[in-house]
Amino acid sequence: MAAAAGVSQTAVSRIWRAFGLKPHLIETWKLSTDPQFIDKVRDIVGLYRDPPSGALVLCVDEKSQIQALDRTAPCLPVLPTTPARRTHDYVRNGTTSLFAAFETGSGSVIAQPYRQHRHQEFIRFLKLIDDAVPKDLDLHLVLDNYATHKTPEVHKWLLRHPRFHLHFTPTSASWMNLVERWFAELTRRKLSRSARRSVTQLEADLRKWTNEWKTNGTRTRSRSSGPRAPTRSSTPSPPTASELTRDTSTSSTSAAASRSLRQPRANWDARRAEPRGHLAALPSQAAINPRCWRGIGGPPRHCRRGGVWSKVRPLILWMAHPAGQMPGGEP
Repeated sequence: MAAAAGVSQTAVSRIWRAFGLKPHLIETWKLSTDPQFIDKVRDIVGLYRDPPSGALVLCVDEKSQIQALDRTAPCLPVLPTTPARRTHDYVRNGTTSLFAAFETGSGSVIAQPYRQHRHQEFIRFLKLIDDAVPKDLDLHLVLDNYATHKTPEVHKWLLRHPRFHLHFTPTSASWMNLVERWFAELTRRKLSRSARRSVTQLEADLRKWTNEWKTNGTRTRSRSSGPRAPTRSSTPSPPTASELTRDTSTSSTSAAASRSLRQPRANWDARRAEPRGHLAALPSQAAINPRCWRGIGGPPRHCRRGGVWSKVRPLILWMAHPAGQMPGGEP
């Protein structure tokens, strides 16, 4: 393009950046041709935002052709400056399909793997949902337009179970089904980072991960539930400057000690007579060499000359010597 336009390559790059042009990228899109697109979107979005009372909204779909892949060599763990590594080639040990029903209110999941992906397995999964959900609740299922969901056998089974209500997404709009997000989390967290030598091992991993999703609280939160409560870490935080000068005897002495850190340098001599609390446990004068600072490890190499360390050094000396003259006769 630079040669055809008669300009330099730098000029072409500068023009592309100025107008946000990225000719090396290509994105895809799909337009739904469903004549009932608007009605179906309103129906499904209405179920998500305002579910019926006395009913559960379940997003049902299948993740087919999940491969039990094993690498030709063991995967290498992550190391400092080196990411986890694995071979580019693999061994395929079979496939399975995972049927899942995602509950939009609490984020709980009903999942079951099957070796085949037919209407027989779909009816078996509907029976599993029927047994897992209390009988006094209606069930509204959000489904895509896969042919397995619309066979005559499925239609006959639904007539015998009137509490099931099916809501189909528009054609080419399966992204409206929220269970697709759960499948994405399954792929990112579990399937893409492990190897399996058999379909049985793959199905066991799928069941284990689904059970952990149910028990470990990895669920979505509704907007009405409000923000999450702050969690407290089990690791104690390092003491602050006010805590280092706090006296355990009286609060007034602790307040005076905390204010002392904000006093100018000229008042350090007057503060030596104040109680130090647990500062007496710091190294004594005999343990500190004022010239090389071996008693407290010494300053960092990059700040031994002036800078921050020259300001912090007198304070550390004063804290380490609660009474008497500081080493070297410094004020």
